[in-house]
Amino acid sequence: VQLYLEKFPLDLTDQKSTKRKEKVNQAFQDSHQRISYLISGYALPDSIAKQHLESAHTKFIHCLKDPILPLLDLHQVMSSLSGRIPPSVDKGINDELRSYEKNCTSLIFPFPSLAITNILDMYAATLKHQSEQNAFYLSTFPIQDVVRKYANGTTGHMKSATINLLKEYYRVEKVFNMNTYEQSAELLKSSHDDDISKVADDIFSHFYVSCKNSIAIKLIEDLGSFSAQLSDEVYSILYDLTSLTNHKNSKVTLAARQVLIQSLQPPYLVRFNQVQSIFLSAVAEEEFASGNLQQLIQSDSNLFDILPQFFY
Repeated sequence: VQLYLEKFPLDLTDQKSTKRKEKVNQAFQDSHQRISYLISGYALPDSIAKQHLESAHTKFIHCLKDPILPLLDLHQVMSSLSGRIPPSVDKGINDELRSYEKNCTSLIFPFPSLAITNILDMYAATLKHQSEQNAFYLSTFPIQDVVRKYANGTTGHMKSATINLLKEYYRVEKVFNMNTYEQSAELLKSSHDDDISKVADDIFSHFYVSCKNSIAIKLIEDLGSFSAQLSDEVYSILYDLTSLTNHKNSKVTLAARQVLIQSLQPPYLVRFNQVQSIFLSAVAEEEFASGNLQQLIQSDSNLFDILPQFFY
């Protein structure tokens, strides 16, 4: 027997020697689970924590952006329901999936959530009795669940998956925000109906808040990068995070505030064109007109990222 002294890989799927390629939906489930563990306070030793976090986050975002993810998710569900749904429904959904598979890389061809919902509703309308309709909807619930998840496309799914992870972070941290450990434990006991195991899980999660902060900040930055204009759901969770006043959450609070402030600014191109117009009008004047440049000083927009483009 020979003692193994080398390091174990953080992610076996990253090894070049891996023979079986991991599917996108499996990779997403794996990375989502790893991030969920981090949010729940399952910290790793400092020597490998950063590498593990970067690996899980990179895979998580890569999978969320892949347009093939909803297709594989629904294929997995359809396989599990094979033989238990009407043939016409099975054929209709598979036809839609084949059509999406051919055009999934096109921005003008979103995942056919509405079409699949219509297929289910049209078949349910042919059933005469309410009990039969209820049984049909119950048997096809996994399909409806996937369809609802991707109702707003892959971007909508990205937002909801990220928001749910941040909500879990906020759920625990708000209890410890302005209370002592004793008060927080009592609040947790009342909210969990005296389930001590759940109380212990939340206390354990808060104990490793510094590790949780690292992944929470990355998720907040992701929300800011998905779109310049924040939806109500995104704004709500970011606003909740800014309400955390405990110094242990200060980095997360600051990151949330930065994204909120950034969302109130006009897009970069609009601000760039505005500054360029002011400079051109100032240069075109026969006599120096301070009024034009005064507009830069009094501008409500953030110009610190614009001005260097004109001087360096």
